[in-house]
Amino acid sequence: CNTDKVIGFMDRFVAQINKKTVVILDNSPIHKSKKFIAKLEERKEKEVLIFFLPVYSPELNLIEILWRRTKYQWIPFDANGCFENLILNCYQDIFNNILIFVPKNDEAL
Repeated sequence: CNTDKVIGFMDRFVAQINKKTVVILDNSPIHKSKKFIAKLEERKEKEVLIFFLPVYSPELNLIEILWRRTKYQWIPFDANGCFENLILNCYQDIFNNILIFVPKNDEAL
């Protein structure tokens, strides 16, 4: 079940934390499940503060902005082929463009 995967991820994440940390989540049903909410008390002991974005506020959710850009700007409307390959190509393009702004060792001096 996806809830178990998210809980497992959060457990591994929280285990690595050694200082007060804020986690902001959207209102996905997984994040609001009884099982997930039950784990919130355990996370408070580790000083992990969990906040939820306001309902219906995709403009505050960076992943929603990325998905919208992927869907409407980076994937051609008439794209053929595997959707997974299209997504991988889009993110490879993002990665390549990010590297343009990273100074090379000799430029950083």
